[in-house]
Amino acid sequence: MVLLSNNTLYWVFTVLIFGITLIMGIVMMRRTRKLWLSFGISTLFNTVMTVLVCLWWARITDDAYSVLFHNAFFLLGYFNVVIIDFFALVSIQRKTLGEGVKKRKKTYEEEYGDT
Repeated sequence: MVLLSNNTLYWVFTVLIFGITLIMGIVMMRRTRKLWLSFGISTLFNTVMTVLVCLWWARITDDAYSVLFHNAFFLLGYFNVVIIDFFALVSIQRKTLGEGVKKRKKTYEEEYGDT
């Protein structure tokens, strides 16, 4: 059985939480096509998991500097994931509504008919 160190677990939790948050938001947006619902639920999941991991890290680590540094990094990553998630969901919404596709300009013949 392989035991992971606390530092390794910290990074595994970081990747999993941020990855699951983005995947969850994208999947929900594609299924429901509701931007704020998808964004709200994925952000709520991200917030709860971030708080839990920060509390876990503060509990298992004795060094105050390490707790501060790792939690600051985690919170910076949290805000980055929220921003990336929001813009990804807005992009998906625009693509599904057809706003992202430019319309072809009509030719003279199509616009005014044959003269």
